[in-house]
Amino acid sequence: MKKKIDQIIQNFLLSKKKNLERKYIIISNEHTIIKYIQLIYKSNFSKKSEFFTIEKFLEKVSGLRILDNHSVLLYLFFLLKEDDFSQNNFDNFFHWGPMILNDFQNIDINMIDVEHFFSSTISKEKINKWDFNVPKKEKKFFWEKIREYYYVLQSQLLKIGTLYQGMFFKITLSYLDIFLSKNPKTKIIYINSIISNQCEKIFIQKIIQYNHGIVYNLYEENTFESKIQDFTRIYKKYKKSKNLKIIEVSKEVEQIKAVETIIKQLIKKKLFNILIIPGDDSLLIPLLHSIKRTGINYSIKINYPLKNIPIYYTFYYIFQFLLRKNKFRKIYKKDVIKVLSNGYIQNFFLKKNSLLKKLIIENNSDSISEKTIKKYLIKNDLGIIFQIPINNTKIIFTTIISFIRKLKILLLKKVTQHLLELEFLSNLEIYMQKLKIIIRKKKNLRFEIDNIFNMYEEFVSTKTIQYTTTHHNKKGLYITGFSNFFLKDFDSVIITSFNEGIIPPKNHSLVSSDSFDFFQRMKMKNLNNNIYFSHFIRIFKSSLETYLIYKNQPDEINSGEKSRFIHQIEMNYKISKEKINNFLIPEPISIITSPIIIEKTESIIHCLHKLISKGLSPSSINLYNYNPLLFYYKKILGIENLEESYSIRKKVGKIIHQILKILYNPIKKSFLTIHHIRKMKRIYESLVKKILLKKEEFIEGKNILYYSIIKTYIENFISWDEKCIKDGHKIFVQEIELQISSILNIEGKKVNLHGIIDRIDEYDGINRILDYKIGFLKVKKMNISLKKIKKIFQDPNYSNIMQLLIYIYLWYKSSFFRRRKTTSTTTTIGIISPEKEGNILQMPINFFHQKKIEITYEDYEKYFLPYLIKRIKEILDPEIPIVEKIY
Repeated sequence: MKKKIDQIIQNFLLSKKKNLERKYIIISNEHTIIKYIQLIYKSNFSKKSEFFTIEKFLEKVSGLRILDNHSVLLYLFFLLKEDDFSQNNFDNFFHWGPMILNDFQNIDINMIDVEHFFSSTISKEKINKWDFNVPKKEKKFFWEKIREYYYVLQSQLLKIGTLYQGMFFKITLSYLDIFLSKNPKTKIIYINSIISNQCEKIFIQKIIQYNHGIVYNLYEENTFESKIQDFTRIYKKYKKSKNLKIIEVSKEVEQIKAVETIIKQLIKKKLFNILIIPGDDSLLIPLLHSIKRTGINYSIKINYPLKNIPIYYTFYYIFQFLLRKNKFRKIYKKDVIKVLSNGYIQNFFLKKNSLLKKLIIENNSDSISEKTIKKYLIKNDLGIIFQIPINNTKIIFTTIISFIRKLKILLLKKVTQHLLELEFLSNLEIYMQKLKIIIRKKKNLRFEIDNIFNMYEEFVSTKTIQYTTTHHNKKGLYITGFSNFFLKDFDSVIITSFNEGIIPPKNHSLVSSDSFDFFQRMKMKNLNNNIYFSHFIRIFKSSLETYLIYKNQPDEINSGEKSRFIHQIEMNYKISKEKINNFLIPEPISIITSPIIIEKTESIIHCLHKLISKGLSPSSINLYNYNPLLFYYKKILGIENLEESYSIRKKVGKIIHQILKILYNPIKKSFLTIHHIRKMKRIYESLVKKILLKKEEFIEGKNILYYSIIKTYIENFISWDEKCIKDGHKIFVQEIELQISSILNIEGKKVNLHGIIDRIDEYDGINRILDYKIGFLKVKKMNISLKKIKKIFQDPNYSNIMQLLIYIYLWYKSSFFRRRKTTSTTTTIGIISPEKEGNILQMPINFFHQKKIEITYEDYEKYFLPYLIKRIKEILDPEIPIVEKIY
């Protein structure tokens, strides 16, 4: 890119030899371009000439300035009147407020007809909420109030001369007209990289219209209207000199390993000039650890979210402690332990304090008094956190700000080691100060700890800081963001997380889908796509070889679907399918990576003993079976959400369990009858709505999908029970969602096995333990021979069976089993799961060669318990290290 900029400036200087004494204004939409031109060419222009980014130039000509989004959001919150919204909408402002502000930005920066947009959106809301029984005067229409606040916010911001970005561009264009008419002799040189909005396009048109200068495109194509066909044209032009490879992986860890392997291959080829673009910022830290192993130098320039900085969890656990203290009106030990176990708290506040040790060892109660905490932390700066009065907003803010300052002082002692943490704390302190001022001014505002936590989460999720490191060697690896501009050309570019919803990112809007179709038709159609595809073209052209890595399995962050850009590229190449496969999909990358091995130190053994004392669940054993390293991360280090199911399945599963518990709890200790079935069929649909919607009035957005899945599952589940009864079977419901535990003695160690059994009943007089699954099972039945029993407690593919077999042990050892009214001493197990057609089925599970489905305690003790004990002994054995499983 440097060559292109050099060519533009040098050609301009040659063409204007006689006129270089006049005043020129050099403008670009990229700060990096302006900085480079100033550094290299400033002396070639007259002293009167000036250099600006487009924002800084418009600030100068208008006298206005841009206010950051977080400050604008707080200003909007300050303007809100509680009576204008339902209590639920007002309390949840920090959930919907950022999306509303994003909609305001889009309306203004793309020159949308404001009144047309709002009238369409309001009409849609009125149609959705139409109810003949509710008087017109009593109806509150959300978007009518949002329209009012759009104008109120703009009016108030204009008074103080600070505007949000979209509003700034829209308003300052009129100031540009005045400037251009008053300065006819001043010439503008505008160097454009990618035009990202309608206002910028109009800015360029005005410069040309007034004959006031020259506009240079760094790219041949019109990037504002970039289409997928541009890439096909560019590919044809560069296919002899450029290479593109697409790599598909199933797990995040495989993305990291693929990057490391590619880098090693490039180093072997003496190709050191490498660009890495993490599509998902949360991969940055793991990527850095992996890159360090290659020995290559690296530089970083990336906008890094505050939420990805580990110190975020310090405040997260403090807020969780306060939230639970407020909810239960007492202090639970486990909440205090989570705060005290945080790494930053341990290192800076608890080096010689015995409170944490006391809490872990003592099991006489699940709660602890403030007096006890105060006794152990009487001279400790951490003590102020546990003394926060949860009903006093002013003191909450004052205490948190005070704690931030104390932590900053401690971190400043080793400032070079804690630059990111100090940035985090400084930004958070400023934000909390602003919130404190706003809440002080809004005297009648009802404000609670959960509101403050929502503000914290919104801030750290959207606020970024520029994370920058450099090395002196010109050859090396460079890490930056997908939309960040860079001057260098590279041998190779590696882009990770090239998934739908990440590249391009999801649009964060509160406008309904129907209104948004209109919104797009009014100048926003495919704009987001075009901007990001233009960035992709820019990146592709900057390197000889481009690797796109995407993940094909969904999780909480990643959709598991390859980006639409990959789909479009594959469809638009005018080459044979065979050639696409050979060209786009590389030969399988040979990832020969030694597994991570962690020896079990005294500290790890101590943590394992704590774990078995506190409670070892079937899911913990399965996590160890799946990958001992993940078990170490989650159960020993306490790092949450590693390789867990993605959020939709978790949310749906949780609600289904909750609804089934409500429906079947009244039937406990009695036989299930057709009368019960009919009653459940009458109420289940309203129950689904009540639990899913909570305080919301309408099913909208993702809730439509959730509602359909949950309603169908519950309906089919009840029908499954109904069919069993009509077929003449007798079902006696014993327990629903039973929390159960038992001590298993293993070589003098007491292992507290525990779990939650979805349902225990008697089916035709035989005890039956059921586990609900919302996903489709891959097999319709399962036969477990004597040879396979060992595998159940070792192989993660048998996780569902292992879970139920552990439940059998807990059931036989429980007081519930001893107190049962029937004499049955045998137990069967069943997995309840939907078919693809939606019908609920119980998967048959047979044991031993004689196809036995019932298990006595004697069977269990003889055939199953030894393998369970053996597996737990292996987990605890100091001589067996924790060895990563590489799939």
